[in-house]
Amino acid sequence: MILYTAGISGIPSTVYEAAEIDGAGELKKFFYITIPMLRGTTYTLVIMNVITYIKLFDLVWVMTNGGPGNTTVTFTIYVYNKAFKLYDMGGASAVATIMMGISLILTALQLKMYNKGREL
Repeated sequence: MILYTAGISGIPSTVYEAAEIDGAGELKKFFYITIPMLRGTTYTLVIMNVITYIKLFDLVWVMTNGGPGNTTVTFTIYVYNKAFKLYDMGGASAVATIMMGISLILTALQLKMYNKGREL
């Protein structure tokens, strides 16, 4: 919410004034000015949250320990179990590398979607 608040405060008031002069109501200003101008903030937050959920460990570990029946095992819990319970450091490193690759691919796709239709 802090990032959205900062993004909204960064939108120039002249844009809203011009829309008001053109006869735009509050809903049109919100949907045609505010949301499009917060696109960068939204994509930044999406990328950060995707990476956070890929790295999710502590909450799941404390609450369920990956159970019941491995239903809540995440990438990081799988890496932890593989490395420190099964003593397979090579396999754990391979899974961690795959996890990093997935994060990079998702980030690249999201940035491509963000830059679609924009000139760089």
